[in-house]
Amino acid sequence: MILDLFSGSGNATGIWQTAGYQVWRFDIVAPETPYTKPVDLNFKWQCDQIIKDVRKVCDRPLLIWASPPCTEYSDANQRRYDPLFIPDTTLWRNAQYIIDQLNPEWHVIENVRGAQFTWGKPTQRHGPYYLWGNFPKFNIPGGVEPKHLENYKNKKERAKKTAIIPLKLAVGLYRAIVTQKTLYPPQ
Repeated sequence: MILDLFSGSGNATGIWQTAGYQVWRFDIVAPETPYTKPVDLNFKWQCDQIIKDVRKVCDRPLLIWASPPCTEYSDANQRRYDPLFIPDTTLWRNAQYIIDQLNPEWHVIENVRGAQFTWGKPTQRHGPYYLWGNFPKFNIPGGVEPKHLENYKNKKERAKKTAIIPLKLAVGLYRAIVTQKTLYPPQ
C-alpha cells in the first residue's frame, strides 16, 4: 500500500498506481481524481482515522509520500523574513505523526528550500524540490526543471501549478525503491 498525504494532482504516486499498487490519497480539496479522500490534516483525529483505516488493510505501508503546503516556508511568504516569525508546523508534524505510527518501509516529506530553516538539512534535493525522509537516494537524468513563477498570472494559479510534483521526480523515486531487495509485490 502507498499513502499520498496532501496529494494534490496525485503525480507523486501515480506511477505506483499504474504499476498495480494500491494507492490511497488524502487532500483537503475536492479531488481531481476519484482515488482521493478529502481530509483536513490540521486535525489529529483525522490523522488517527487514516491510521485506523490503513491498519485494517495492511500492517505496514510500503511508502508514505507527503507534500504539505509550502506557504509557511516559501520565499514568497514575506512574513518568513521577519525574525519574530514562527511558521505553523501543524501539517508537517501531523504528517510525521502518521509516518511514525504506521512505520512505512519508506517515507518522503517534500517541500521547498525555506523548510530547511525549520526542519534541517534535507535528505536529498532535486532542483526546487527538497526531500526529507527515509528513502533510497536517486538520480534523475537531466535533472528537474526549475519552477518558472513569472509564467503565471496570479498567486493562486502560480501556487497550484508549482505544487505539482514532476513525473520525473516520482519515477526516480519509484525506480530507486523497486530496485531494493525488500520490495513487496503489489496487492
